[in-house]
Amino acid sequence: MDEKGFEAIDTARQFCLKSDHPNRFNIINNTYQNLIKGFSRYNKKDAIVKFIKDYIDFLTKYMPENSQNLYESYLKIAEYNHKEKDFKNSIIAASKALEYAEKTKNDIQLIHILQFLSGLYVQIGDFSLVINYLERLKPLLNDQSKQEDWISFYSKAFLAYKKMNCISETIDSGNKLISAILASEKPDYGAILTTQITIAETYASINNLDESFKYVKASEDTALKGQGENGYYHSKALHHIGLVYKLKGEYDKANDYLTKALAIILRIFGNKNMEAFNTLDMLVSVSYSTKNWKDLVEYAQKRSDLLEENKKHTEVSMISTYLALGEGFAGQKNITIAKYNFEKLREYCLMHGKTNDALIAEARIKQLKEE
Repeated sequence: MDEKGFEAIDTARQFCLKSDHPNRFNIINNTYQNLIKGFSRYNKKDAIVKFIKDYIDFLTKYMPENSQNLYESYLKIAEYNHKEKDFKNSIIAASKALEYAEKTKNDIQLIHILQFLSGLYVQIGDFSLVINYLERLKPLLNDQSKQEDWISFYSKAFLAYKKMNCISETIDSGNKLISAILASEKPDYGAILTTQITIAETYASINNLDESFKYVKASEDTALKGQGENGYYHSKALHHIGLVYKLKGEYDKANDYLTKALAIILRIFGNKNMEAFNTLDMLVSVSYSTKNWKDLVEYAQKRSDLLEENKKHTEVSMISTYLALGEGFAGQKNITIAKYNFEKLREYCLMHGKTNDALIAEARIKQLKEE
């Protein structure tokens, strides 16, 4: 079919170009468009792209003023390459589409292609260019623009500024993203929750824990609206409230929220899912800080079992497990098991070339013997 298609267009093109018919270029143009539509129905990507490129060559040579069809053609190539995750060639084609969209002076098309290009640069991680295209896009958006366009705009700006560590811009675009989502017909509470938590983390990164706390508390309200008290969203909110309390040194409150978060996670996912890891890890840290040795042993063992179950143990996690169990049992005056774990820690560290950690384990063993 590919060869027949090219043969048909070549025949039509040669015939029309030799004639003096006033609509000869339009006839060729229509033939190309019909063949491209035909190939599209069969989802023949390579043939479609080949035809479109051939069509672009024709338009460029004989109908260069047809900016609309050139825009649509380059956009199709960009979209096909994007589906194939060929981001480099997708960007090249989309950039050409932008050139012709600017000539059509069609704001809807300009908005679409600028959204598309900024999204491509998000995918390849070039966040300065994401912002560059968003700055070109913003003047085209107004109160009459689709809410989805504003949400897309602010979500990409939020991500880009976060990745570039631009604190004030991250917070500002995050708040505007939340407002845009809330103004939509069906607000995505999961997206709002994630944004609130990210803003909280941004404030925490500059040690503004009071502002961070406001956002994690707001995330709990969002979670309850979205899924209710026993939903996954609530577990995420509770986890991050606990995290901020931990950063503030309020360990009892941190433990309370983290324990509630863990209970929801285990109820939803069971005790073998890695979703519980971060909360267990935080509870190990909080238990150590409060010298709650019984809880330290319990959470360290659960964390280790989870990693073992999912084959996720690393050198760091193994060392952390032996150390936590050693300290936990030592704190409970169970010296025999404490020494056993410190011995395992020393052996493991020597086996993996962690000399300094092995010396720490030896020092704890000696200290326990003296006690």
